[in-house]
Amino acid sequence: MSRPVVLLALLAGFPCALAAAEPGAGAPVDEAALVDDSGFVEAVSRRRQRIETAPQAVAVISAADLVATPAWTIPDRLRYVPGVDVYQARHGQYDVGLNGWNGLLNNRMLVVLDGHEYRQEEFGAINWVGSVSQSDVRRIEVVKGPASVTYGANAFGGAVAIIEREADQVHRAYGVGWLGVPGLGDADATVLGPLGQRFYYKVSAGGSRLDDLPDTSDSGFGSIDAARMGRTGERDLVTARARATLGVRLPYDHRAEVTWRMVDQSTWELVDDFDVGSNATNTRTDDLVVAVRGPVLDLSWRHHRADKAYQNQKAFYVPARDFAYVQSGFLDYEDTVRGQVNIDTGGNTLSLGGEWSHWRSTSNLWDGWYQLPSTWKTVSTVNAAGFVEDQLRLSPRLALTAGLRADHHSEVGLHWSPRLAVNWSPDREQFVLLSWSSGYRQPSPIESFLEEYYFTSSPSLDVERISTLQLSWRRKHRALDLDYGLEAFGSRANDLIMPLPLSGSAAGANYARWYATGPDITRQPGPFLAYQNLDNPVLSGGIEGQARGRLGSWPLWLWGNGTWQRFQFKDTLTFTSDGFTVPGYPPMFRFYNDLGREVGGPPEWKGNLGLDLQHSHLFGSLVGRVVSGRTALSIADSVLLDGSYVALSEIPAYATCDLTVGWNFVPGRASFLRLAALDLFGTGHYEVAEQPEWVLRKGYALEGPSKIGRSYALQGGFEF
Repeated sequence: MSRPVVLLALLAGFPCALAAAEPGAGAPVDEAALVDDSGFVEAVSRRRQRIETAPQAVAVISAADLVATPAWTIPDRLRYVPGVDVYQARHGQYDVGLNGWNGLLNNRMLVVLDGHEYRQEEFGAINWVGSVSQSDVRRIEVVKGPASVTYGANAFGGAVAIIEREADQVHRAYGVGWLGVPGLGDADATVLGPLGQRFYYKVSAGGSRLDDLPDTSDSGFGSIDAARMGRTGERDLVTARARATLGVRLPYDHRAEVTWRMVDQSTWELVDDFDVGSNATNTRTDDLVVAVRGPVLDLSWRHHRADKAYQNQKAFYVPARDFAYVQSGFLDYEDTVRGQVNIDTGGNTLSLGGEWSHWRSTSNLWDGWYQLPSTWKTVSTVNAAGFVEDQLRLSPRLALTAGLRADHHSEVGLHWSPRLAVNWSPDREQFVLLSWSSGYRQPSPIESFLEEYYFTSSPSLDVERISTLQLSWRRKHRALDLDYGLEAFGSRANDLIMPLPLSGSAAGANYARWYATGPDITRQPGPFLAYQNLDNPVLSGGIEGQARGRLGSWPLWLWGNGTWQRFQFKDTLTFTSDGFTVPGYPPMFRFYNDLGREVGGPPEWKGNLGLDLQHSHLFGSLVGRVVSGRTALSIADSVLLDGSYVALSEIPAYATCDLTVGWNFVPGRASFLRLAALDLFGTGHYEVAEQPEWVLRKGYALEGPSKIGRSYALQGGFEF
């Protein structure tokens, strides 16, 4: 499906869709008017619907919820949601996963900001801190399970939608800021309101600064500068952000608007699994969005530009190993056109539309020399999609949903994403959902185009596939002011993408080819591993339970949730190569490692137990968290070329206590001051693999992952 076809189809359907919205012509039901703010969702099908008719399980976090709990960042707040796994590697680096799919630079979950996919394109990972203005966050919706029928690729384990504020007929201003230890600070403000009768505006700006955590693993060699290395000093994150929107109101509750958004992340120190230690990155992104939005039509064009740099941070520079000092630059552009029409006839709601995107990237990572941008290679991909979903309301208590999306990608061809769901509400206080959905993950550009380092891509690389069955039940017992529910899921995923060793003959030929160049120490001696699809299905499943209720007439609410989940490969995962020989050296790249069936899986158990206080202006929350251990594989920490060590790390279990107490100056409005503490008793735990001592001792890394411990913040907010 080409871009002109998509545009013509959407424009042709625009007048018909608006005609369907006229009173007396099957106008959409304003379901939100029948429920409170937490009773509807927007992200599951990209349209507003009652939560009991949503075809997938979803959790809703309001702007007030972000303040009511001890967390002051979005990923830390997501720790309190059942079924969500959060791993923190450094001060400004979080990875969030759903239904057990998580890991360093997690690319098996989609984040949608203001209706558009939000990620680091090369890795597929998310910058959770520093890029989003919390003063502009209206609500967050967590869609659990594959959501490819709605979002296409990468909504493999689910999607998190960050939904921003909308201007109305009153000028409003919001601000949020926090300052704390160790070395953290963030502040932003959003102003929005009318410009006459039809026009409106929204402007926001902010910034973040995070210092190194005190328990960061450190080589002890200090900082020794070299042109072939990056340096972030004592900073983990420094970011500035801004956005501006100008809009006009259209008939039938639609609006047209133009938005510019900028994030200048001058410093971001991150840990990945491509090289040991932490790496220095910086990114400047600019987005221009033109959109028409409303209950019937959602049409948008987005132009995205990103300028990035990535550099190793090692303790010192060894000229004879120049190839070990990785420096990469990227200049990316992406254009996306998307349209959706929602037609409600009273008995059913039909949503249909299309999407076209063109991504291109110029980088020495694909080929060329970092110091000579003129030598960088350009790669590009094109994806075209069409989708349809129909929800048939058989009665006020029963709804059936069927959806299907087709994506054709220039690299991996055609893929289908179906979804089927049954929603049943036996009465006004409870509902049951049975849902089956299938999704996929597109190979990231790193996995598809990499032509540097020890890694390459398999010529037959394809997408990852997953199918999930969900059963959930929720009840709100109004007489007892009690809300509780259960949810179960089972998944089967296959063709997972993983860097696997090449055969000994292939690895030896690549080494000999490099050695014959002199060897050229500015080029990597490889590749030795290739990104490949595993023909070893993963079977996973889990059960979640949650409850929240008021303690009698006291201004106290007790709540809790727990998650049990299992993750297993069908067969034992092995990491093996028969190696090769070089005259005068012992056998190289020869190893056999049995990694087991659960490597890379999530914690089996996790739970939260909290007590909330809300009395007049005073509020507070005390939360206990417990997370069991897990086993992680680290390719970067392994010794493969001249050794046989494959790094399997046991991430330990931990338990923490979080606390906040605050004062709301105007009850019902976001004007508050509060003190919050995470990990109050200072457990000092790692949430990703700890840097091996030998890596630091040899100077291969300047710093490694951080130990996560006690932190405090004073947070304030205002609403005018």
